[in-house]
Amino acid sequence: MKIIRLNPENIPAPVGKYSHVTIIPKNSDLYTFSGQIGVDSDGNIPENLNEQVHNTFKNIKQILESQNLTSDDVIKVNIWATEEIDWVFFVCRMGNFIRTNLPLNDYWLCKSVRSSRNKNRG
Repeated sequence: MKIIRLNPENIPAPVGKYSHVTIIPKNSDLYTFSGQIGVDSDGNIPENLNEQVHNTFKNIKQILESQNLTSDDVIKVNIWATEEIDWVFFVCRMGNFIRTNLPLNDYWLCKSVRSSRNKNRG
C-alpha cells in the first residue's frame, strides 16, 4: 500500500520539500525503529558529528532494506543531538537519503546528555 502525501489547496504551499498531510492507508503495517545513533560498522561512535550523521542515515537505510522498505515509507523522524548540528550537511545527507517529500520531523538539542563514545571502554 502506498503512503499518500498531499498539500491542501486552501493553505500556502510548503516552504520546503515536505507535505502538509500524510495519509497511511487502512490495514497497512506500521514499523517503528529504535533510535539510531551514528555508530560505525565496528560499533564505535566517531567524535565528528557529521560522521555520526552519515553513519546514522546509513544504518537507517540498512534497517529499512532488511524489512524490504525504502525511505519513501518513512513518515516521521525524531532527531536528538547533544551538540549543534551542521544543518547544511544534515539537510544534504537527508536529501540524499529521502529524495521525495521529507517526513515530519522533530529536533531536540540535549546538551546535558552524556554518553560513552565507544563500546570498548576498557
